[in-house]
Amino acid sequence: MLCPAVLTTDSLLTMNAFEPLFWMGCIWVVARILRTGDSRLWLWFGVLAGLGLENKHSTLSFGFAVTVAVLLTHHRREFARKWIWIAGAIAFAFFLPNIIWQIRHHFPTIEDLANVRREGKNVILGPLAFVKEQIIDIHPILLPVWLSGLVWFLRDRRWRVLGLTFAVFFVLMEVGHAKNYYVFPIYPMLFAGGAVVIERWLASHAVWTRVAAVALIGLAALPALPLVTWTLPPERLLAYQNALGFKPSRAEVHHESLLPQPIADQFGWPEMVSEVSAIYNSLPPDERARTGIWAGNYGEAGAINLFGPKFGLPRAWSRHQNHWYWGPPPQVFKNLIVIQWSLEDVRDNCTSFQAFDHYQRFGMEEENTPMYLCRDVNFDIQKIWWHSHHWN
Repeated sequence: MLCPAVLTTDSLLTMNAFEPLFWMGCIWVVARILRTGDSRLWLWFGVLAGLGLENKHSTLSFGFAVTVAVLLTHHRREFARKWIWIAGAIAFAFFLPNIIWQIRHHFPTIEDLANVRREGKNVILGPLAFVKEQIIDIHPILLPVWLSGLVWFLRDRRWRVLGLTFAVFFVLMEVGHAKNYYVFPIYPMLFAGGAVVIERWLASHAVWTRVAAVALIGLAALPALPLVTWTLPPERLLAYQNALGFKPSRAEVHHESLLPQPIADQFGWPEMVSEVSAIYNSLPPDERARTGIWAGNYGEAGAINLFGPKFGLPRAWSRHQNHWYWGPPPQVFKNLIVIQWSLEDVRDNCTSFQAFDHYQRFGMEEENTPMYLCRDVNFDIQKIWWHSHHWN
């Protein structure tokens, strides 16, 4: 309830909110195996890991960390038994539809990752900066909790697999220049371990010491809550950030905004759709019928397709991410309303054009570019569609 990383990721309905459930389910199974020695429980690990893989591919890295951790301890004998191998087969069976989809679509995820690296999309942090970012995102007051949990796991022969799982995964993420939030789903395990350590340490002390420990953590964490729960209006949130001297970190190089990206990305969509509607509905009916909407990214296309029907807008098309699979459009458009096109692209592809300003102060800066009504486009959108996709 007090961890900024948890509050941020779990405020958004993305796969990142479900990741900790699958991973900690797997860790719970591993803990039961370590405690009871019942190797049959690996079957449940396979089920949860398989569901985790369907949720997000990063579960592969988590599974790799668990595998290496088991191999580095005396529990490597589990690989001489059938249950862990059956668990692997179960996880693979769950993941198989995804693999088949990747093969049939020429591995778009791999292409996406390659584009991200080539374009330098993500912020690259050195080892010390990466560790610092984790401490800040989890909250410095919680560092003694999760760090004591990690130390206890690594020192205790029974639970060493859990400590090594975190260590291997953390190093893997740092070496792979992962985004800061890729590590977040594994911290609940360390919180649990740290809670046990602190509880045992305080058991021999007066009751007030336990109350003081909880109060200290709670009071120290409270100032960060408005920054990650976004309960303040934008102006007050910015003033609060400045008063604390806090500057939100960025996971991606080109994303600029006044507000942290998770909240800034929630501003401006209805307004953008309203502006597109004004352009579209200003055209004569016969011209509207030959005018399409081409969005620069999936967020814009998604917003138009969500909010657009009440304005009478047609479906928006985009070559970005999976929206490309939902094309090409069923007709060749004479005109296009284009979003996030450069002026050079407009001049090269339109016989004539008209620019319309678009600006949302609290949204993402890359969205604050003119929209264009491109008349008499000089290309056939259906012909170029199949070699115009872009994943990043």
